[in-house]
Amino acid sequence: MPANTKTPPRKTPPRTRTRRAATPYPFDYLDAIAAWRGSVQGKSANQKTGPILTTYSHPATCPATCPLYGGDRGPDGSRVDPGAECYAAAGYYTRRAWAGVRLTWSESLAKIRAARAPMARGNVAGDIIHAAGRIVRGAAIEWAAALSKDGTRPAWTYTHHAPTRENLDTLAAMADAGTVVNLSASDPGEAFAMMAAHPGHPVATVIPADSPPVIRDQDGRRIVTCPASRREGVTCGTCGGGRPLCARGDRDYAIGFPVHGAGAGKGEARMRAATARAAGVVA
Repeated sequence: MPANTKTPPRKTPPRTRTRRAATPYPFDYLDAIAAWRGSVQGKSANQKTGPILTTYSHPATCPATCPLYGGDRGPDGSRVDPGAECYAAAGYYTRRAWAGVRLTWSESLAKIRAARAPMARGNVAGDIIHAAGRIVRGAAIEWAAALSKDGTRPAWTYTHHAPTRENLDTLAAMADAGTVVNLSASDPGEAFAMMAAHPGHPVATVIPADSPPVIRDQDGRRIVTCPASRREGVTCGTCGGGRPLCARGDRDYAIGFPVHGAGAGKGEARMRAATARAAGVVA
């Protein structure tokens, strides 16, 4: 090769970056908490709960498995816009509170821990942090410990996440951290089925508005109507003499909440049809 001939520079193919699909909650701890938004009321003005600590989580935390939430869905199936039948979306004040979720994950945990309330109800609206239906275990346990102030105050919440083995294991760990998680059913028949299939996990359900104080099935399982829905002056804060029924993880009965709100008519019709199809459900 002649001395004055230069070797041409080597051409390298351009580097391509693979972009992850955009989803409301990709299954990664850091991504999940970065996307999450919520709100905290250190002393709730809600007449049903009483002046206790309450929290809200963004509608995207509501899973596709919740039959009461009929809004639009994100790419992973999570709900991103409330539907008409959801009581939280139908109630004026609850809807306003839900629309005001602005706190980041760390801000929310700090405010929850700082609250001096004697008890805490998590997620008056919204559900447990998740990614495509899988509860994000580390974050959920962290939240449960903050809500209960490391087991020093009664704390409880509800979930419509699918009761998979993985999710149930996480719910048990949340209970160990001090927060009782009630599996949510959409009618008495489903509640009885959940109690049979998942012993050791408390259950709560919506029930027809004119339900008796106690609903039983033929196997002796019971659904006890929420005391606050039957007696004036009873709130979450005064229920059970300071130990609310929903915060009792070792109870052997489900809690029933009479359907209410703007979507009650639609919910009532659906529940009655479902209950009629459930074998062995008797009043």
